[in-house]
Amino acid sequence: MLGLAVLLLATASVGQQPRFKVLAFYSTRLEPDHVMFAEGALKFFTACAARDGFAFGATNNFLT
Repeated sequence: MLGLAVLLLATASVGQQPRFKVLAFYSTRLEPDHVMFAEGALKFFTACAARDGFAFGATNNFLT
């Protein structure tokens, strides 16, 4: 998923500048239902970003 986010950000920087940028933090060390919800949200917001012209990235590394 992170690779897809990086690809999306790279694609956005080549063409028109994004209107705004979003960085989502999520964890995989939770209950399985929460992880599945986060994965669905990442797909949803990635599609929204492609459709609406903003940059979307996600990470599960809270230290950087």
